[in-house]
Amino acid sequence: MGAQLWAKLTNDLRLTFEPSYILMEHFDRSDGRVRYDQADFKLGLAVLFRNKLQRNYDLNPVKDDLPERGFFMGGGLGWNTTINKWRYTDKSRGLLLNFNGFAGYNFNMYHGAKLMVDYIANPIWQQSRSGDFSKFTYKNTFISADYQLNILNAMAGYRPSRRWGVNLYGGPSLVLSEHGKKADVGANVGGMISYRVLPYLSLFYSHTIYWMPSSHYDSNQIYTTPGAVSNVLAFGAQYHLNGFINTIKNLPWRNAPSSGRHRFFLDYGYGYANYPMLPSKGKYSWGTSMQLSLGWWANSFLGARIGLNMAKGVDMTTTHTVKSQTEDIHHAIGLGTIAGDVLINPLGLSKNYNRHSLVGANLLAGYQNGWLVLNDAEHTIKGSRITVSGFRLGLQLWTRLSRDLRLNIEPMYSALNIHNSVYINEAGNTLYRTKETGSKPLKLGNSFSVRIGLTVPLNRIARYEDADMTSYAAKKPMRWFGAVGGGWNILLTKHRFKNDGAKLNLAAFAGYRLNEITAVRLGLEYVMDNIKYAYIENNNASFYEEKPNIAFVAANFQLDLLSYFRGYNPNRLWNVALYAGPAIGIQTNKEHNKDGAINLGMTVNRQISKHISAFYNHNIYLMGFLGQESLLPGTNLMGKITALNCINFGLMYNL
Repeated sequence: MGAQLWAKLTNDLRLTFEPSYILMEHFDRSDGRVRYDQADFKLGLAVLFRNKLQRNYDLNPVKDDLPERGFFMGGGLGWNTTINKWRYTDKSRGLLLNFNGFAGYNFNMYHGAKLMVDYIANPIWQQSRSGDFSKFTYKNTFISADYQLNILNAMAGYRPSRRWGVNLYGGPSLVLSEHGKKADVGANVGGMISYRVLPYLSLFYSHTIYWMPSSHYDSNQIYTTPGAVSNVLAFGAQYHLNGFINTIKNLPWRNAPSSGRHRFFLDYGYGYANYPMLPSKGKYSWGTSMQLSLGWWANSFLGARIGLNMAKGVDMTTTHTVKSQTEDIHHAIGLGTIAGDVLINPLGLSKNYNRHSLVGANLLAGYQNGWLVLNDAEHTIKGSRITVSGFRLGLQLWTRLSRDLRLNIEPMYSALNIHNSVYINEAGNTLYRTKETGSKPLKLGNSFSVRIGLTVPLNRIARYEDADMTSYAAKKPMRWFGAVGGGWNILLTKHRFKNDGAKLNLAAFAGYRLNEITAVRLGLEYVMDNIKYAYIENNNASFYEEKPNIAFVAANFQLDLLSYFRGYNPNRLWNVALYAGPAIGIQTNKEHNKDGAINLGMTVNRQISKHISAFYNHNIYLMGFLGQESLLPGTNLMGKITALNCINFGLMYNL
């Protein structure tokens, strides 16, 4: 006997609460009949079955209708109650015991099919001979192919604007287990009630009953006649993919710049990165990172870029003592990869997106492939080039400095995977290319970097949009320019002291503008390096300290990027110039050793007054191509090639 209390959820669907009391007697006991009284409290649903004449078929189109047919997917979490013969009452099983995921297709308003996966943990408690309890968990994965019936539409009529939905489903299941029998064939039946919170998104509750053969479990606690049964309850969300498909169709695919306008862009970034190359400690694995990329926007929200990514870090740290002097030695890595990224501008999804916004953000997802150069204490790996690759995810935050220039900050997470065999010994100070006694495969940690840089739109076709159209000579330009500044430089030292600090440099350059786009310049840079490095062999170290102050003289050709791509404007506050040319490095000691170099760089300047600008300058010197002895000993990572990065800030005077 009992009662049923109900509340209307929608037309033809009721929520029910049903308390009941049952009188039962057990007849086949040896000691006679035993009475069991049972009280039940059930929460459920009632679907009203209308006849065909009374069913409500609302065929009028309504805004945010749920489609009759289409793909759907969903997932959720919950718990299960596998039927047991007995269990320990004071031992808990846990709350979240299963994960549910599914994808399917509705053929029409009634019928559908879906593929469903349920991962179920079924813990039981076992008592040892000593009386101690231990928890053991059966882990099953059910893969089911089910037929699905929308019972509410079938019994009450189709209403596309209805928020509530009720489905019944069932079909065969493949049961995969970690314990006991590894694979079995079973079956499932179940039901789901859902409520639409958004046009294509619903929240659901599902109850699935799984049946497995009696041989699947090997525990006497679990009821297995005529088979094992698990009740799986889950709460989650379901999404109809028509919403995603319609969103893609309605994206502003044509909301792109006119042909050639703002489509191409140049990205530059420089900063620091963390390379937890095991077993190096994370706090010692910081290094520099630089990227230069060429990109293209397909429209206002989707773009891509490809470029060169270069970095320097630490793969291990060892400690050595020479004549009572103890030093921690950082052994360097060098990373050079080709990186490609997809850029997504979420704000660009709007058809009224303003390209000249003050701030914005782009999501980044990409892949990189290239070389990693490793160094260890005993030189066993000898600067070997290791092939690496990996996916990367990041975010580019930007603010507009001017109409033609953006400042960006770019945090980036990168996975690194080795494609060559590299092994490390137990002491963590020696790397091998072959398997040696006591060694194990080297594992690379994942990299995290933060770069600050610039984005320059390459807008050649619309270059005169904000330019002064009069002739260059008629503008009475300031052709001569000169600058002074200073900063620091970064060496690619293979085995450097932990306390080997930043190196200082002074810089000056002067030049003459040939026209509004090109110029020639002469650069002078005085690098004051105090190099502290180690050479280690058979665990015996030698420490070296040298002060090879070097003067670089470079003759460069310079290209003004913004004038080239946007047109010359003498009132433009920001300017970006690229330059390149030959250089010579001369040591200032008595020997005056010399070496040729290739000089590459970029200057960004901001006008302060009519004649004075502040500048940032990134100068790169590549040396070692002529076979000369290195002017910077202990810094060549690959052969005799040495790279020196110089960062300078200063003032420029235009005349």
